[in-house]
Amino acid sequence: GQLTVHSSTVSTALASMPPTQHLSALHSGSWINSDYKIWIGHQEDNRGWDLLGHTRTQLLDRVTSLPPDRAQAAWRELYAAEGSDWFWWYGDDFDTDLKPEFDRLFRTHLRNVWTHMGLPPPDQLNQAICAKGMPFDSEMVQQPVGLLTPTIDGRVTNFFEWRGAGTISTQPPLGAMWKADGIFTAIRFGWNLDQFVMRFDVDETNLKKEGFDIEIVFQGLQSKYRLTFPLSLSGPGEFQLSRRTTTDIWQTVRSRQSIHAQTVLELAIPWKDLDLETGQTIQLSISVQEHGLEVARYPSQRPAVLTVPGPDFEAGMWRV
Repeated sequence: GQLTVHSSTVSTALASMPPTQHLSALHSGSWINSDYKIWIGHQEDNRGWDLLGHTRTQLLDRVTSLPPDRAQAAWRELYAAEGSDWFWWYGDDFDTDLKPEFDRLFRTHLRNVWTHMGLPPPDQLNQAICAKGMPFDSEMVQQPVGLLTPTIDGRVTNFFEWRGAGTISTQPPLGAMWKADGIFTAIRFGWNLDQFVMRFDVDETNLKKEGFDIEIVFQGLQSKYRLTFPLSLSGPGEFQLSRRTTTDIWQTVRSRQSIHAQTVLELAIPWKDLDLETGQTIQLSISVQEHGLEVARYPSQRPAVLTVPGPDFEAGMWRV
């Protein structure tokens, strides 16, 4: 006879073929080796589970005090992070060039849980879990080679004002599946002895986009500061400077008007505002947020490590 195929829902198929025997137990473990090894035991696995467990504990402690919509959004992000496939790629069981991308996506879901709770995400969620396959720092960040004194007017005043600046790559690592939707075409940064300066070349299609905010975080040994402003800023404006307290709350310190957006976006902030002195090491990261949720991060995998310059900075650049 002729074979035929017809579609059916699972429930209908089960109803037409009732069970014939009862299983008293199911063996636990992966279909790979019939155990849990691919998900546990490796240092990367353990760190991932620790971050996931800590985030879940905090959500359980706070969920009853959250508005229903925010609680639902937080649970949705947590459930996404609880999928076992994230841990398939942690450790040395399996390998792919896209491990850093899976790592970034996993940590993004956890960061979003904290954001929905109204809390700042822990610093550990900004640090890559997997080390293998990570791009070298030199591939993502180029350090400044000279002191800069640009005019903060939102324009490329002359060719030389940003010459010698450092750069942060705006492109994801080679092979990454996810790419931010053209937010920046270039990010430059630098300094002189008095202040830190940054320049963002904003993609024209996003120049007036509402709902996007930029968050720049400076992490020192003793303090952590955050600088925030809207991506839609046009002309002269101001940014908010906040400091992280010992209770993990961002406390506003002051507003500064040393920011201007025209053809480019430029800003400056004195070292003293960040409680930083010559020779101190800081970590710099930039987050783009849409309605409070992170959609892009620069550098994409880990913060840039910088050293506050001293009077001999430029001379040191010429040493061989």
